[in-house]
Amino acid sequence: MSFVPGASYATLSPLAGAGSLFLGRKQELDLFVQHIVKSQEPLFQVVSLWGEPGVGTSTLLRRFRDEAHLATGTTRVFTALVDERLVSPLDMLAHWAEQLRLAGAPLPLFERLLASYYESVRRWDAELEAARTTLTHDPAHGMGTGIEGGPMLREFYEQVAQKASKASQQTFVASLSAEETEVIRAFVEDLRWYTASSMPSRPQELQRPQRIMLFCDAEGPVATATIGRLLPHLLQAGENANVVVIVAGQNPLDRSLVGENKLLSLSLARFTEEETRAYLAASGITDATHITTIWHLSGGLPLALSILAALPQEQVDPVQDVEGNLLRWLASQGFPTRQLVLEGALFSRPFVQDDLAAFYPLPEQQIALYRWLIRLPFVQQRALDGRHHYHRLVQWWLRSAFFQDVPQRSQVVRRALAEYYRRVLKRVQMEEERRSAPSIVWGELVQALLWQLLSLPDEASRMSAIELALWAAHQAQHEQLIVNILHDLAQEPLLPHFNSQAGHTIMLLLRYCETDLTDPGWLVAAETEELFALVAHAPEFPSDLLARMYCRRGVVFIVASDFHRALEQFEQALASDPICSAAFLLQGMVYTALHAYQQAIETFDRVIALDASSTLAYLHRGIAYWKRKAYKQALADCDYALALHPHLDEVIRLRSLIYGEMHLKGQELERLNQLIAANPDDIQLYLLRGLTFCVVHDDRHAIEDLDHALTLNAEYAPAYAARGHVYLEMGEIEQARADFQSSRVRDSEDDTVGFLLEWIALCQKSPDAEDAARLDVLAATSQDSPVASLCRGVAALVREQYAEARAVFERITRLDPGNAYAHFWNCLACAFLSRYEEAVAALRQALAAEPAVPAVLLTPLSWLEHPHSDFFRASIAPLFIDC
Repeated sequence: MSFVPGASYATLSPLAGAGSLFLGRKQELDLFVQHIVKSQEPLFQVVSLWGEPGVGTSTLLRRFRDEAHLATGTTRVFTALVDERLVSPLDMLAHWAEQLRLAGAPLPLFERLLASYYESVRRWDAELEAARTTLTHDPAHGMGTGIEGGPMLREFYEQVAQKASKASQQTFVASLSAEETEVIRAFVEDLRWYTASSMPSRPQELQRPQRIMLFCDAEGPVATATIGRLLPHLLQAGENANVVVIVAGQNPLDRSLVGENKLLSLSLARFTEEETRAYLAASGITDATHITTIWHLSGGLPLALSILAALPQEQVDPVQDVEGNLLRWLASQGFPTRQLVLEGALFSRPFVQDDLAAFYPLPEQQIALYRWLIRLPFVQQRALDGRHHYHRLVQWWLRSAFFQDVPQRSQVVRRALAEYYRRVLKRVQMEEERRSAPSIVWGELVQALLWQLLSLPDEASRMSAIELALWAAHQAQHEQLIVNILHDLAQEPLLPHFNSQAGHTIMLLLRYCETDLTDPGWLVAAETEELFALVAHAPEFPSDLLARMYCRRGVVFIVASDFHRALEQFEQALASDPICSAAFLLQGMVYTALHAYQQAIETFDRVIALDASSTLAYLHRGIAYWKRKAYKQALADCDYALALHPHLDEVIRLRSLIYGEMHLKGQELERLNQLIAANPDDIQLYLLRGLTFCVVHDDRHAIEDLDHALTLNAEYAPAYAARGHVYLEMGEIEQARADFQSSRVRDSEDDTVGFLLEWIALCQKSPDAEDAARLDVLAATSQDSPVASLCRGVAALVREQYAEARAVFERITRLDPGNAYAHFWNCLACAFLSRYEEAVAALRQALAAEPAVPAVLLTPLSWLEHPHSDFFRASIAPLFIDC
């Protein structure tokens, strides 16, 4: 669009003196190298680089990272850098983790929990979560508002929770959910595994100390707030000071987040006159008059120095400031150069050569202009991906000049960029739908497009911005990101100059996206009514998006227990979009709450007809069938839901209740009786029936079936193992040990049996070093299995390494929350650390698990009787005796 026929784009000359130049900052570099990089143990856990815009914090941050890479010695150093303008806490950690993995330090627990978190967020959007939570009394999943109430499914839908928590989405930017905190803990635990001098679960070859340095260029208010929220968690990983966080920003980090003795705060001052002269000499400037002029104009600000040093001497006016001199030089350029610099200032995300296609259609134009543009002294390169961006201070100058001098032309460029970003976003969105986690590129494009649309003054662009923000917010995995983007855009100083309605539009969108779903006042707020009126009367506003907005309003009525008005909102949603599955799903949930079970079933049928992969539809239709005593249909829906999501707790609990009502365990035994009658020599059937008898506590018949299995095959190891489990349940520990030994002889790879044999040994005598050694051997042969981790943890416990043992057991339970064995041993580790509340909670989980720890294996609890006698008598013995 800016192409000038006949113009030469191949002969553009770069500014003199432009390029990469680093001088000075010797004191800061020496402090970092001596006290952080080369020190046997870093003296500080956090380094804060800060100073005014243009003083060089980003440049020094990257120099620090280079120094860390050059480090040699007995400690291996891993580094990772985040230099995104807008990142959420988990995005920041994911960015670091990706770089650490490439460097050879993967964080497996964090990566697994992060993927699980994003998958749960994708499944449970805010409105469905709030409704489900309210109606089921179970704040179990991700993003919705927590509701206090009775246990899940105990009195399902019989009453609505009476009290809503005040933890609303309005504080979303400033707070972390429980699920996010759990993922962050996993990140910290993985870091601790690398940086601790020794860990019981670490192979001997990895005992060499590691040091991890996490760098963050915290540009913008959201990034600054994010690092502030993460720091207290990250410092927990650096108890041995081998995790160091280095942050560059405009303001210093709050010492209360770090601690006085852990923070090295480095305020970057402007260059002195001597440093300025050295910089200019290195840039090839030796004329004394010119040096004096630059010194007075720049005041020693590195950004100003780099710009003035690059300008031709004859074009530096001593009576104008740096901005004036830059604009004066720009005015002297020919049209292609001047237009390129101004157009580039309107990019609203870091750019590459291909992005010039928004203005210049031919590749040869793009190549020549891009090479020239990126050599300007105020165009900076990102360390990680090589993309470029203007220094924000210069970008503000040039945008303002462009708007003031040729406002119509700047509008044309912004529209071209908006269309370009829209095309790229559409392409990226297709890839995004295949991802389990939101990508930084996606959020970056949304923010870039929103900036362009909000900067345009016409109503059509404003409505496009509203549509984009609401569309993105209603994709569950992006809701937090959109809130952050809107807060970031609210800080943009030039948007009100471009479009006087931009600030008000952002405020309307924030009021909607930060909806407190427990606050009925939102329904009648002026901002809510204005936004709904805007979109309802917009002729081209998408009907499906409007339907989702009505759904959100209906959910607020649900939380307020006004079910009939909620149904009215869902009817409006369906009038706007007759195939809105979310509206049908919410409608069916309300019908169930009103005991209209047949209507609910018919409504859920419509959801499934629209979306056969809707786990929630199968779950809630199963609930409605259950309430009607239609057990067969209810169980079928449970099976469908579990096929879609095998570990959905609600479905598992619902099916358990149905089994209880149907006495299904008895029916299962009857089915096995019929199969055995038809196949009397099938050893597997006797094993299954024996285990089923064990589940219903019919130990005598269980033993008889397992005895018979062994008469069919006396070498069948699983039968010995199963009979050993039955004897444990019966309290016959010696017979259990004999059967486990028989199983182990015949199947030496059954690590669970090996671990139980060691556990039985610990029940019969005081633990000693030989027990720990045998557990070490078993852990080594088990490699990376959960049993291997249990062995390492118990070995650490026997050696009185209680903190290490607790770390191992908590890692197991994070990966497998139902692991009763890990909960039991964690109880002991916590008790020896005097973490009594955690010890009791762990023991309760061990006893409540399915299957629970057999009572005969609880004997090691007696180890607490003497060193922690008061706690043992008051809190452990009652639970112990009850078993």
